[in-house]
Amino acid sequence: MIGGNRESVQDAKNDILIHLLAHRAHQSRFEMDKNVTEFSIMRAFRWMGTHRVRVALQDLENRRLVARQTQYVVGYNEPKVIYLLTSSGRLQSKKIIAGDGKREEH
Repeated sequence: MIGGNRESVQDAKNDILIHLLAHRAHQSRFEMDKNVTEFSIMRAFRWMGTHRVRVALQDLENRRLVARQTQYVVGYNEPKVIYLLTSSGRLQSKKIIAGDGKREEH
């Protein structure tokens, strides 16, 4: 059971990286796309479970594949927690899409 949970967290990390890459183009200098907020990521992957998504986000942040920031978001009056891909995260997400990094464990 433990091995299955680890694989599902790895799948969650891969899916989150691809999600952030897909929404990277919709960012401006001062306001970010609402799809990169913590809330929107939780909602997009709610079928995985909140705990698994939080663990995946924390691990991606610890591995410096994503950066957590507080910034203004389109449609909100106050700053929100957002996640952005780092350059390493962009590279890893492109590897996943190409099929080179799908089963890679870090």
